[in-house]
Amino acid sequence: LVVFLIIEACILLFGWYFLLWKPPAAQIEFEEDVLRNFFAFETDENASSNLSVEERVELLLRKFHRFAKDLSVRQRNRPALLVEDEYDVQYLVFALLRMYFSNVKSEEVAPSVLGGGSRMDFLIPEEELVVEAKMVRAGMSDRTLGDELIRDVARYHSHPACKTIIFFVYDPNGRIRNPTALKKEFRAASDKLKVVVVFAPDY
Repeated sequence: LVVFLIIEACILLFGWYFLLWKPPAAQIEFEEDVLRNFFAFETDENASSNLSVEERVELLLRKFHRFAKDLSVRQRNRPALLVEDEYDVQYLVFALLRMYFSNVKSEEVAPSVLGGGSRMDFLIPEEELVVEAKMVRAGMSDRTLGDELIRDVARYHSHPACKTIIFFVYDPNGRIRNPTALKKEFRAASDKLKVVVVFAPDY
């Protein structure tokens, strides 16, 4: 009977411990700080300025590489969340955009050009903003990437809900040699359509 009572007491103590235990205040504060740094638009970097929606999305995308690196390391032997291809990039970008915009349309049909149709990655209709996510693959050069962006601009410029395109290029291995030239070239690419190219990491 005594042994039984001791076992019951241990079970109750462990039960109360797991029900009432919570992470230390320092750990909670650290986790909240990480979330703010990754996802909050109102950071020290932009709180004092009046940023447009496009600029805020740019700020979010520029942090993508740091976000992806943190996802690749997990504790307690859990499988890591690896960004291995363009589909992974699109998956995460969609989740991040949905944190701030309730209406994000994925795979929106774009007008065909020379008989070839395509789909936009993400359209935010209320902002007339398109976000196109790409990941630089092996063998891709500055020229091939530029050609892809040119074709996308040609397809999307006639869409009635597209006034701004943000091309997000994830290049974790630094394969693109001159991203600055591409960014400058596409900012001046069209009078009717605002085009922005964001690289992550931004070498």
